[in-house]
Amino acid sequence: MGPALVCVQLLAQLAVLPGTENPSAATGRSAAPVAVELTSLELTALSEKRSEARAVLKVSNPLASPVRLAESQFRLRINGQEVGQGSSPTRTLRPHKVKGVEIPIRIDRKGFLAALGKSFDAGMQIDAELSGALVLRSPSGNATLPLRLPGRMGTDGARSGVFAIPEGGGSLSPH
Repeated sequence: MGPALVCVQLLAQLAVLPGTENPSAATGRSAAPVAVELTSLELTALSEKRSEARAVLKVSNPLASPVRLAESQFRLRINGQEVGQGSSPTRTLRPHKVKGVEIPIRIDRKGFLAALGKSFDAGMQIDAELSGALVLRSPSGNATLPLRLPGRMGTDGARSGVFAIPEGGGSLSPH
């Protein structure tokens, strides 16, 4: 299965998502899609002292104005069980650009191994789901983007610390 692609709507005045609109807040104005794709999900450490993963999202801003990623909270699930949580620092998405957004995730080691049935090997590809929300701030208002991004989590990074930067995403540095 390829990377999950989620498209959401950023409305011109009061940004709300389809299906979560407040009927009294409907603007009737046209919307522009902001695309979010899970490009990488890697276990980077699994030990008694430190257990972590890293997700990389590819976020594109087709708008003519910048959009600020103000908040993000995510949960990592394996076999339906929550095994980790993470968030991303505030970022600005420039107009008509694609940006890689790194989500560091703290892993509950015991919960992770329990979700796998205690069978773990470096080099595995594990079905996983990253879910949570991004809060986008634009000149026209705020939008909370709920996301459910299924994917595969590689475990090679647990020994090498490697992960993939999304194509066109450039540096993950906040500057």
